[in-house]
Amino acid sequence: MSKNEHTLRKEFCSKIRVAGGHCQPIEDSLTSGIPDTSICINGYESWVEIKVAHDLTLEQRKWLVARARAGGRVFVLKQVDKRIVLIHGINAALYLDRSWQDVEILAEGWDSILAALSKPVPPYKLPNERGE
Repeated sequence: MSKNEHTLRKEFCSKIRVAGGHCQPIEDSLTSGIPDTSICINGYESWVEIKVAHDLTLEQRKWLVARARAGGRVFVLKQVDKRIVLIHGINAALYLDRSWQDVEILAEGWDSILAALSKPVPPYKLPNERGE
């Protein structure tokens, strides 16, 4: 995790805690691909990958897709220029070579992001293993 991502995660966790939630940074050097933050707010648990300058690794993409297929709530919190945006994890994982600006944004700005994480989020429709 870069210094900028570490700073963004600290700010994110602070905002989650102020809103009455729980935020747990994850530092797992043995298993690649696991998102770097686990949160629970208003009874909704989520895994959140924090990104500033770097792209998702192949391992991160695989993890996000596998968890989403199992019905998990996965997101990417991304700094895009000076904006802070929340992206459904599966959408971020599947964007492949598209620009981050082309990925559908679920929420933008801290208030909107906290609101989105505090309520049910419609599942992202995934094709099954056979592409159906």
